[in-house]
Amino acid sequence: MNKKKVFSYLFIGLLAVGATGTVTSCKDYDDDISNLQSQIDANKKLIDQIQALIQSGSVITNVTQSSNGLAIALSNGKTYNLTNGKDGKDGAAGTAWTIGSDGFWYKDGSKTEFYALGTQGDKGDKGDKGDTGAKGDKGDKGDTGKAGADGAYYVPNEDGFFHKVENGKDTPTTISWKDAVLTGVMDGDYLTLTNVKYPDGTYKTVKISLSNNLRAISFITDAGVVNKDGTWSLNDETLVDGVEAIQIKQYSYKALKGSNLDKQSEAWAEDGNTKTINPTTYAYYKVEPAEASVEDLKQLVYRVTKSAKYISTRAAASSDFNVKAGEAEFKDGILRVPVEVTGVPATKENISLVSLQATKRNKEVVEQSDDPETIYKADAKDLLIARDAAYDYDYRNAIDAAKPKAFKGGHRMALWSTGINLTEAPTQENVDADTTVVYNGSVDLAAVAHEALDPHTTVDLNALGLSFKYELVKDYIIGSNKTNQADFASLNGSVLTPKVFTDTKEYAAVGRTPIVRVSLMHGNDVVKVAYIKVLITRDEVKPQDTQISFNMNDFQFVCGKEAKDTTTVEQINVQLYNVMEMDRDRFHNKYAVFDAQNGANGNVGTVTELKNTERGVTTYLLEWTLTNDEMWKNAGKEITHKVLYKTSAGATTGNVVITLKATVKGIATSFDVPSANFLKEYWNSAKTLAHFNVNVPNEGEKDNTKCVFKNDFNSIFVQDGQTGKIELPTKSKNVGADYDFFFYKTQPEMTVEGKKVTYTVTDTELKAKIGDGAEEVVARITNDNKKIPLNYVEVVKTSNVAKQLLNTGKWDVNYGAKSTLCEDANKVATITFNKKEYFTVRFLRPVDIASKAADNFKDAVDFGEKGSFIKLEDLIAPSDWRGRSFADYNNYWSYYGPFSITVDTKTAESNLNGSWHALESTIELTQNAEKTMGTGDNQKTSDYGFLTYKNNGSGTTGFKIRVKATVTYGWGDIKTDWIEISVAGTEGQQPAKMR
Repeated sequence: MNKKKVFSYLFIGLLAVGATGTVTSCKDYDDDISNLQSQIDANKKLIDQIQALIQSGSVITNVTQSSNGLAIALSNGKTYNLTNGKDGKDGAAGTAWTIGSDGFWYKDGSKTEFYALGTQGDKGDKGDKGDTGAKGDKGDKGDTGKAGADGAYYVPNEDGFFHKVENGKDTPTTISWKDAVLTGVMDGDYLTLTNVKYPDGTYKTVKISLSNNLRAISFITDAGVVNKDGTWSLNDETLVDGVEAIQIKQYSYKALKGSNLDKQSEAWAEDGNTKTINPTTYAYYKVEPAEASVEDLKQLVYRVTKSAKYISTRAAASSDFNVKAGEAEFKDGILRVPVEVTGVPATKENISLVSLQATKRNKEVVEQSDDPETIYKADAKDLLIARDAAYDYDYRNAIDAAKPKAFKGGHRMALWSTGINLTEAPTQENVDADTTVVYNGSVDLAAVAHEALDPHTTVDLNALGLSFKYELVKDYIIGSNKTNQADFASLNGSVLTPKVFTDTKEYAAVGRTPIVRVSLMHGNDVVKVAYIKVLITRDEVKPQDTQISFNMNDFQFVCGKEAKDTTTVEQINVQLYNVMEMDRDRFHNKYAVFDAQNGANGNVGTVTELKNTERGVTTYLLEWTLTNDEMWKNAGKEITHKVLYKTSAGATTGNVVITLKATVKGIATSFDVPSANFLKEYWNSAKTLAHFNVNVPNEGEKDNTKCVFKNDFNSIFVQDGQTGKIELPTKSKNVGADYDFFFYKTQPEMTVEGKKVTYTVTDTELKAKIGDGAEEVVARITNDNKKIPLNYVEVVKTSNVAKQLLNTGKWDVNYGAKSTLCEDANKVATITFNKKEYFTVRFLRPVDIASKAADNFKDAVDFGEKGSFIKLEDLIAPSDWRGRSFADYNNYWSYYGPFSITVDTKTAESNLNGSWHALESTIELTQNAEKTMGTGDNQKTSDYGFLTYKNNGSGTTGFKIRVKATVTYGWGDIKTDWIEISVAGTEGQQPAKMR
């Protein structure tokens, strides 16, 4: 076993520590932590500094026990004290485990008998610090073990105990390494500390690399989001035909060529050549250790397999296909790499693969440790130039009065018109226009032109290398006077300003509608063309919908209840009225129509407008309601709901759009029952196997119909004290577990008398057959969650197969569980047990048979006297699963019964002359069905008969007989092993020596 894997599975937490002395770093950290003691006023801050020291080149050289915890020594010559605080023992010494130069584990400096370094095999794995070859290179032959010829060694396991590894077999021991105090375990690569006290009183675990040596890089995902606080949120990786993938959302287009520009016959056509844009995407990699040097991650390249053969339906990559790694970011053990793709990756029978490699400062190359990823091309939808990415409205896209192609309010919109109705003040509602500008103001068209993959999805122009270009259409001439509308506006970039030739003070521009051509550009290519008609107005009119956001309180999920949140008076006044520069009455007079948009545009929940009038004053608030199901579907997500305040019922522009935002919380879709919640009295020491037994009888109980297996699963775990349900990490007390026979995994393998047991499993029924025998239902699960026992398994007592399985004494069954929240079958959360999907239970055999008879024979007594017979009850001397003898609890014969006993006298053996062999011909051993034997004081009665003994041979000094029996009881047949019966020597003979 490679040492660097020893702690790869230990928990990783945060560390709380304290420091002694003034700390100075090496290299660039001298100024930052030269006065570390004065800077550190909290434990967390100190460990951040220690990790920074390691990342910059320092090395952890040792961990030792100190008077109040542990002392960590670094290569900078400084020692840092971690304070112990486990179970109120603040100031107590910690426990330090290290590997000595002789390869043995040392505890607090004292050598133990436990060897730490195992054999590596004939050729050896890649060396770690020279264990199997010089400088860690792959050795010709692994080291031999120093703990004996078998090469056994010990590794600490996450269960808190050392495991013995021998010949590849991992065996748990009872040797604990995780003490009740602060504990540090240092192997070749990591220092792992447990029971570290934090300022908030909690205890955590941390794993720190001993050095900044870069050891491994492995792919995580291409689905990551950079949060506002700079942290990264990572989603599951993309899989393509089962291969991890980096998805590139390519956009393809055909460049447009214009003709007759600035004329009414202006037209655009594709040039016929398809071009592809590969936006930069990001891939995320796990780096080992998390404290690796940033300098070792600056030279990154992708090894590209352009067209690997692959069994699928794919085509070869384009000739110019390549992948490069951009300048990466590294923090918290995660590497974020820009992936720059040129060309088109393979499809059909080929697959394009990439694998990241880093060249360290010492020129050593670290290859990606896991399988390479494929580059997967996902074609983006066609782009639109839209008024607002949230609405179904793209701008006019052709100058053709006869064949208009854009829509507004469900009506086709022509670009050219022959006149303008000025009988009333021109507004965006009574003049065909896309936006407005006041005559003495200006409008930035970049604020009203949005790109979209579809009407509801915005696009990152920078990632695609796209940009907008704005041009005033020069010869837009309309009206009987043939007025050129371009004469009434100027354009500076995207900003349009009205004018009247050289006079900017007159109102002559009012009512004019200049047109701006907006081109979406990729370099010199025109990708899309659209047109914006601008109306010049006298009065101030908002040029487009006003967008306002309200951050609402988070919705908290409660079973069976809908959730509501209402805007505050302050929000309405400050974030609505003030932003609109209107008082309440003016706003609601102008925007008199409230449109809740319930069920539209992906809105979640329903919104109503609340109007509360007191003393003639009306307060307007918005109430947002989510159903229980809506909250469940959006668990943990940020949700939105847009509502409109309109100037009129039919108004499609110039509205106030309020976006309500909130997050749904209080819902867990998975729970884990930690090892600490396994009630240790019901489990083995490693907490990998629990035991179920038959019902315990009442005192003197004889009714065998009550001797059944009906075991509550919750009883072996920590439970809620009021409901008896298993304790899950949720605030909702109405959450229980529904158990099953773990039908999506195999049950433990088992044989009965050499015949394989085969299972058929559903959620609540377990069927089994032995060899080619008949299949029977052997156990059933009941999930009630209302009355105790809540969730139980019951063995079918009428099943012969169940009885055979039970009487092996080794019948193990795997169980899984799920949680049905709110008693709603549609709200299901998964449950794991100490991170495993199932747990294992063994059904204890109700009755055990003794290996020695409770009575004995005596040689050469008169037949019928005591010693010539023993009761069959005393022969088998049964006890129940708790070890309680039937001789002390006579009612057990009925409770666990009915019993019958058959002795196989034909195979009986004796040990006369010192070894076991078939009975001598002079010895008669007989099963007798009589209920009474003997007379007087020697008389005995039995419900099951007797085993009698005669010896017609010579006198003996004493020996033993052994027999096998079949005991039939209420739970089937027990075929016993040998039962030994002592035979006392013939009167007057010397006692036999001990055999």
